[in-house]
Amino acid sequence: MKNVKWIDGELYEGVEEKAFPSLEKLSVENLLKLERMLRDEGVEMLPRLSQLTIYGVFNFKVPHLPCVEELDARRIVAATSFIEGVGDNMVCLKTLRFSLIKGLKVLLDQLRRLGSLEYLHIGFWYDLEHFPKHVSEGFTSLRSLSISNCENLKSLPEGVLHLTCLRCLSISNCPQLVALPSNMSKLTSLRTVYIDDCCTLPFGLQFVPFIARLAGRYDYC
Repeated sequence: MKNVKWIDGELYEGVEEKAFPSLEKLSVENLLKLERMLRDEGVEMLPRLSQLTIYGVFNFKVPHLPCVEELDARRIVAATSFIEGVGDNMVCLKTLRFSLIKGLKVLLDQLRRLGSLEYLHIGFWYDLEHFPKHVSEGFTSLRSLSISNCENLKSLPEGVLHLTCLRCLSISNCPQLVALPSNMSKLTSLRTVYIDDCCTLPFGLQFVPFIARLAGRYDYC
């Protein structure tokens, strides 16, 4: 299986217009040489797929999967092209998890196209330093943002004011994140904040007007 580059047409022979028309959940793990989903990219694929897990791929080209609502992506090597593909081809995503990502210092702007996204988790993104200024402008449906083990993350974007639906913010083990954007006061839906294993409580939380629950642990440095 380690040399698999795509799924051969013989596996869905006889289905000329759509490949795997009934499949709703798919997990692809440790196929390091996987380049694309199908050998014949002219075939409509996975029209009912709603949950996708991708783990351990190098140069995978994200196909057009407009019905996918949940994506769990881990240990992605060619992360730039992969994330660009997610933004371009999975516009109905509601839940997105990224973890074990290397080599990228910034969250890509293409993700701003995910206007239906409700839950975003970023974990073990080792080189991530900041979010681009405008990426959060597209996250108008986001309800929960979780960031963990991003040891080089220095800032969140001023564009957080566009997260008008955000209710839960969780930040853990991000020691360089010592301040939050000055316009946190715009987050009038934010109710729960959890801070864990950070050097200090990030400056800026005092401007959030309606926090109902603030919890966590701080390792004062």
